Amino acid sequence: MVDELLRLKAIPQSARTLTRDHVFNGIPMKKGETVLLSYQAATRSDETFGDAAEAKFDRKETWTSAFGLGPHRCLGIHLARQELRVVLELLITLVPPFRLAPGATSRWETISLWGPDRLDLEFARG
Repeated sequence: MVDELLRLKAIPQSARTLTRDHVFNGIPMKKGETVLLSYQAATRSDETFGDAAEAKFDRKETWTSAFGLGPHRCLGIHLARQELRVVLELLITLVPPFRLAPGATSRWETISLWGPDRLDLEFARG
């Protein structure tokens, strides 16, 4: 479940400073400019995942780029995944049942981290 959630909503983004002028898909970019690389885009291919925009916790194969790729892959990936698993278990165990509040809206922000600007929840009354 953790890997599927991270595949769907990778939290970190990576910025790089261009070391030379470059044209990408007809867009000129100049040396010294900063470009934002979306790790999330790497795992959104329907060809690779089929229904890539949908969370499927029974997916046979899943992988995430949320912790970077190749030589830039985070060394703490295994600890971070374990911490996320513990947090989700505690959330389910200790927090009363909840749902997104009716009419709630949020905007997903991205600069260096990806996440909602607000999360309006409604808790079940017991």
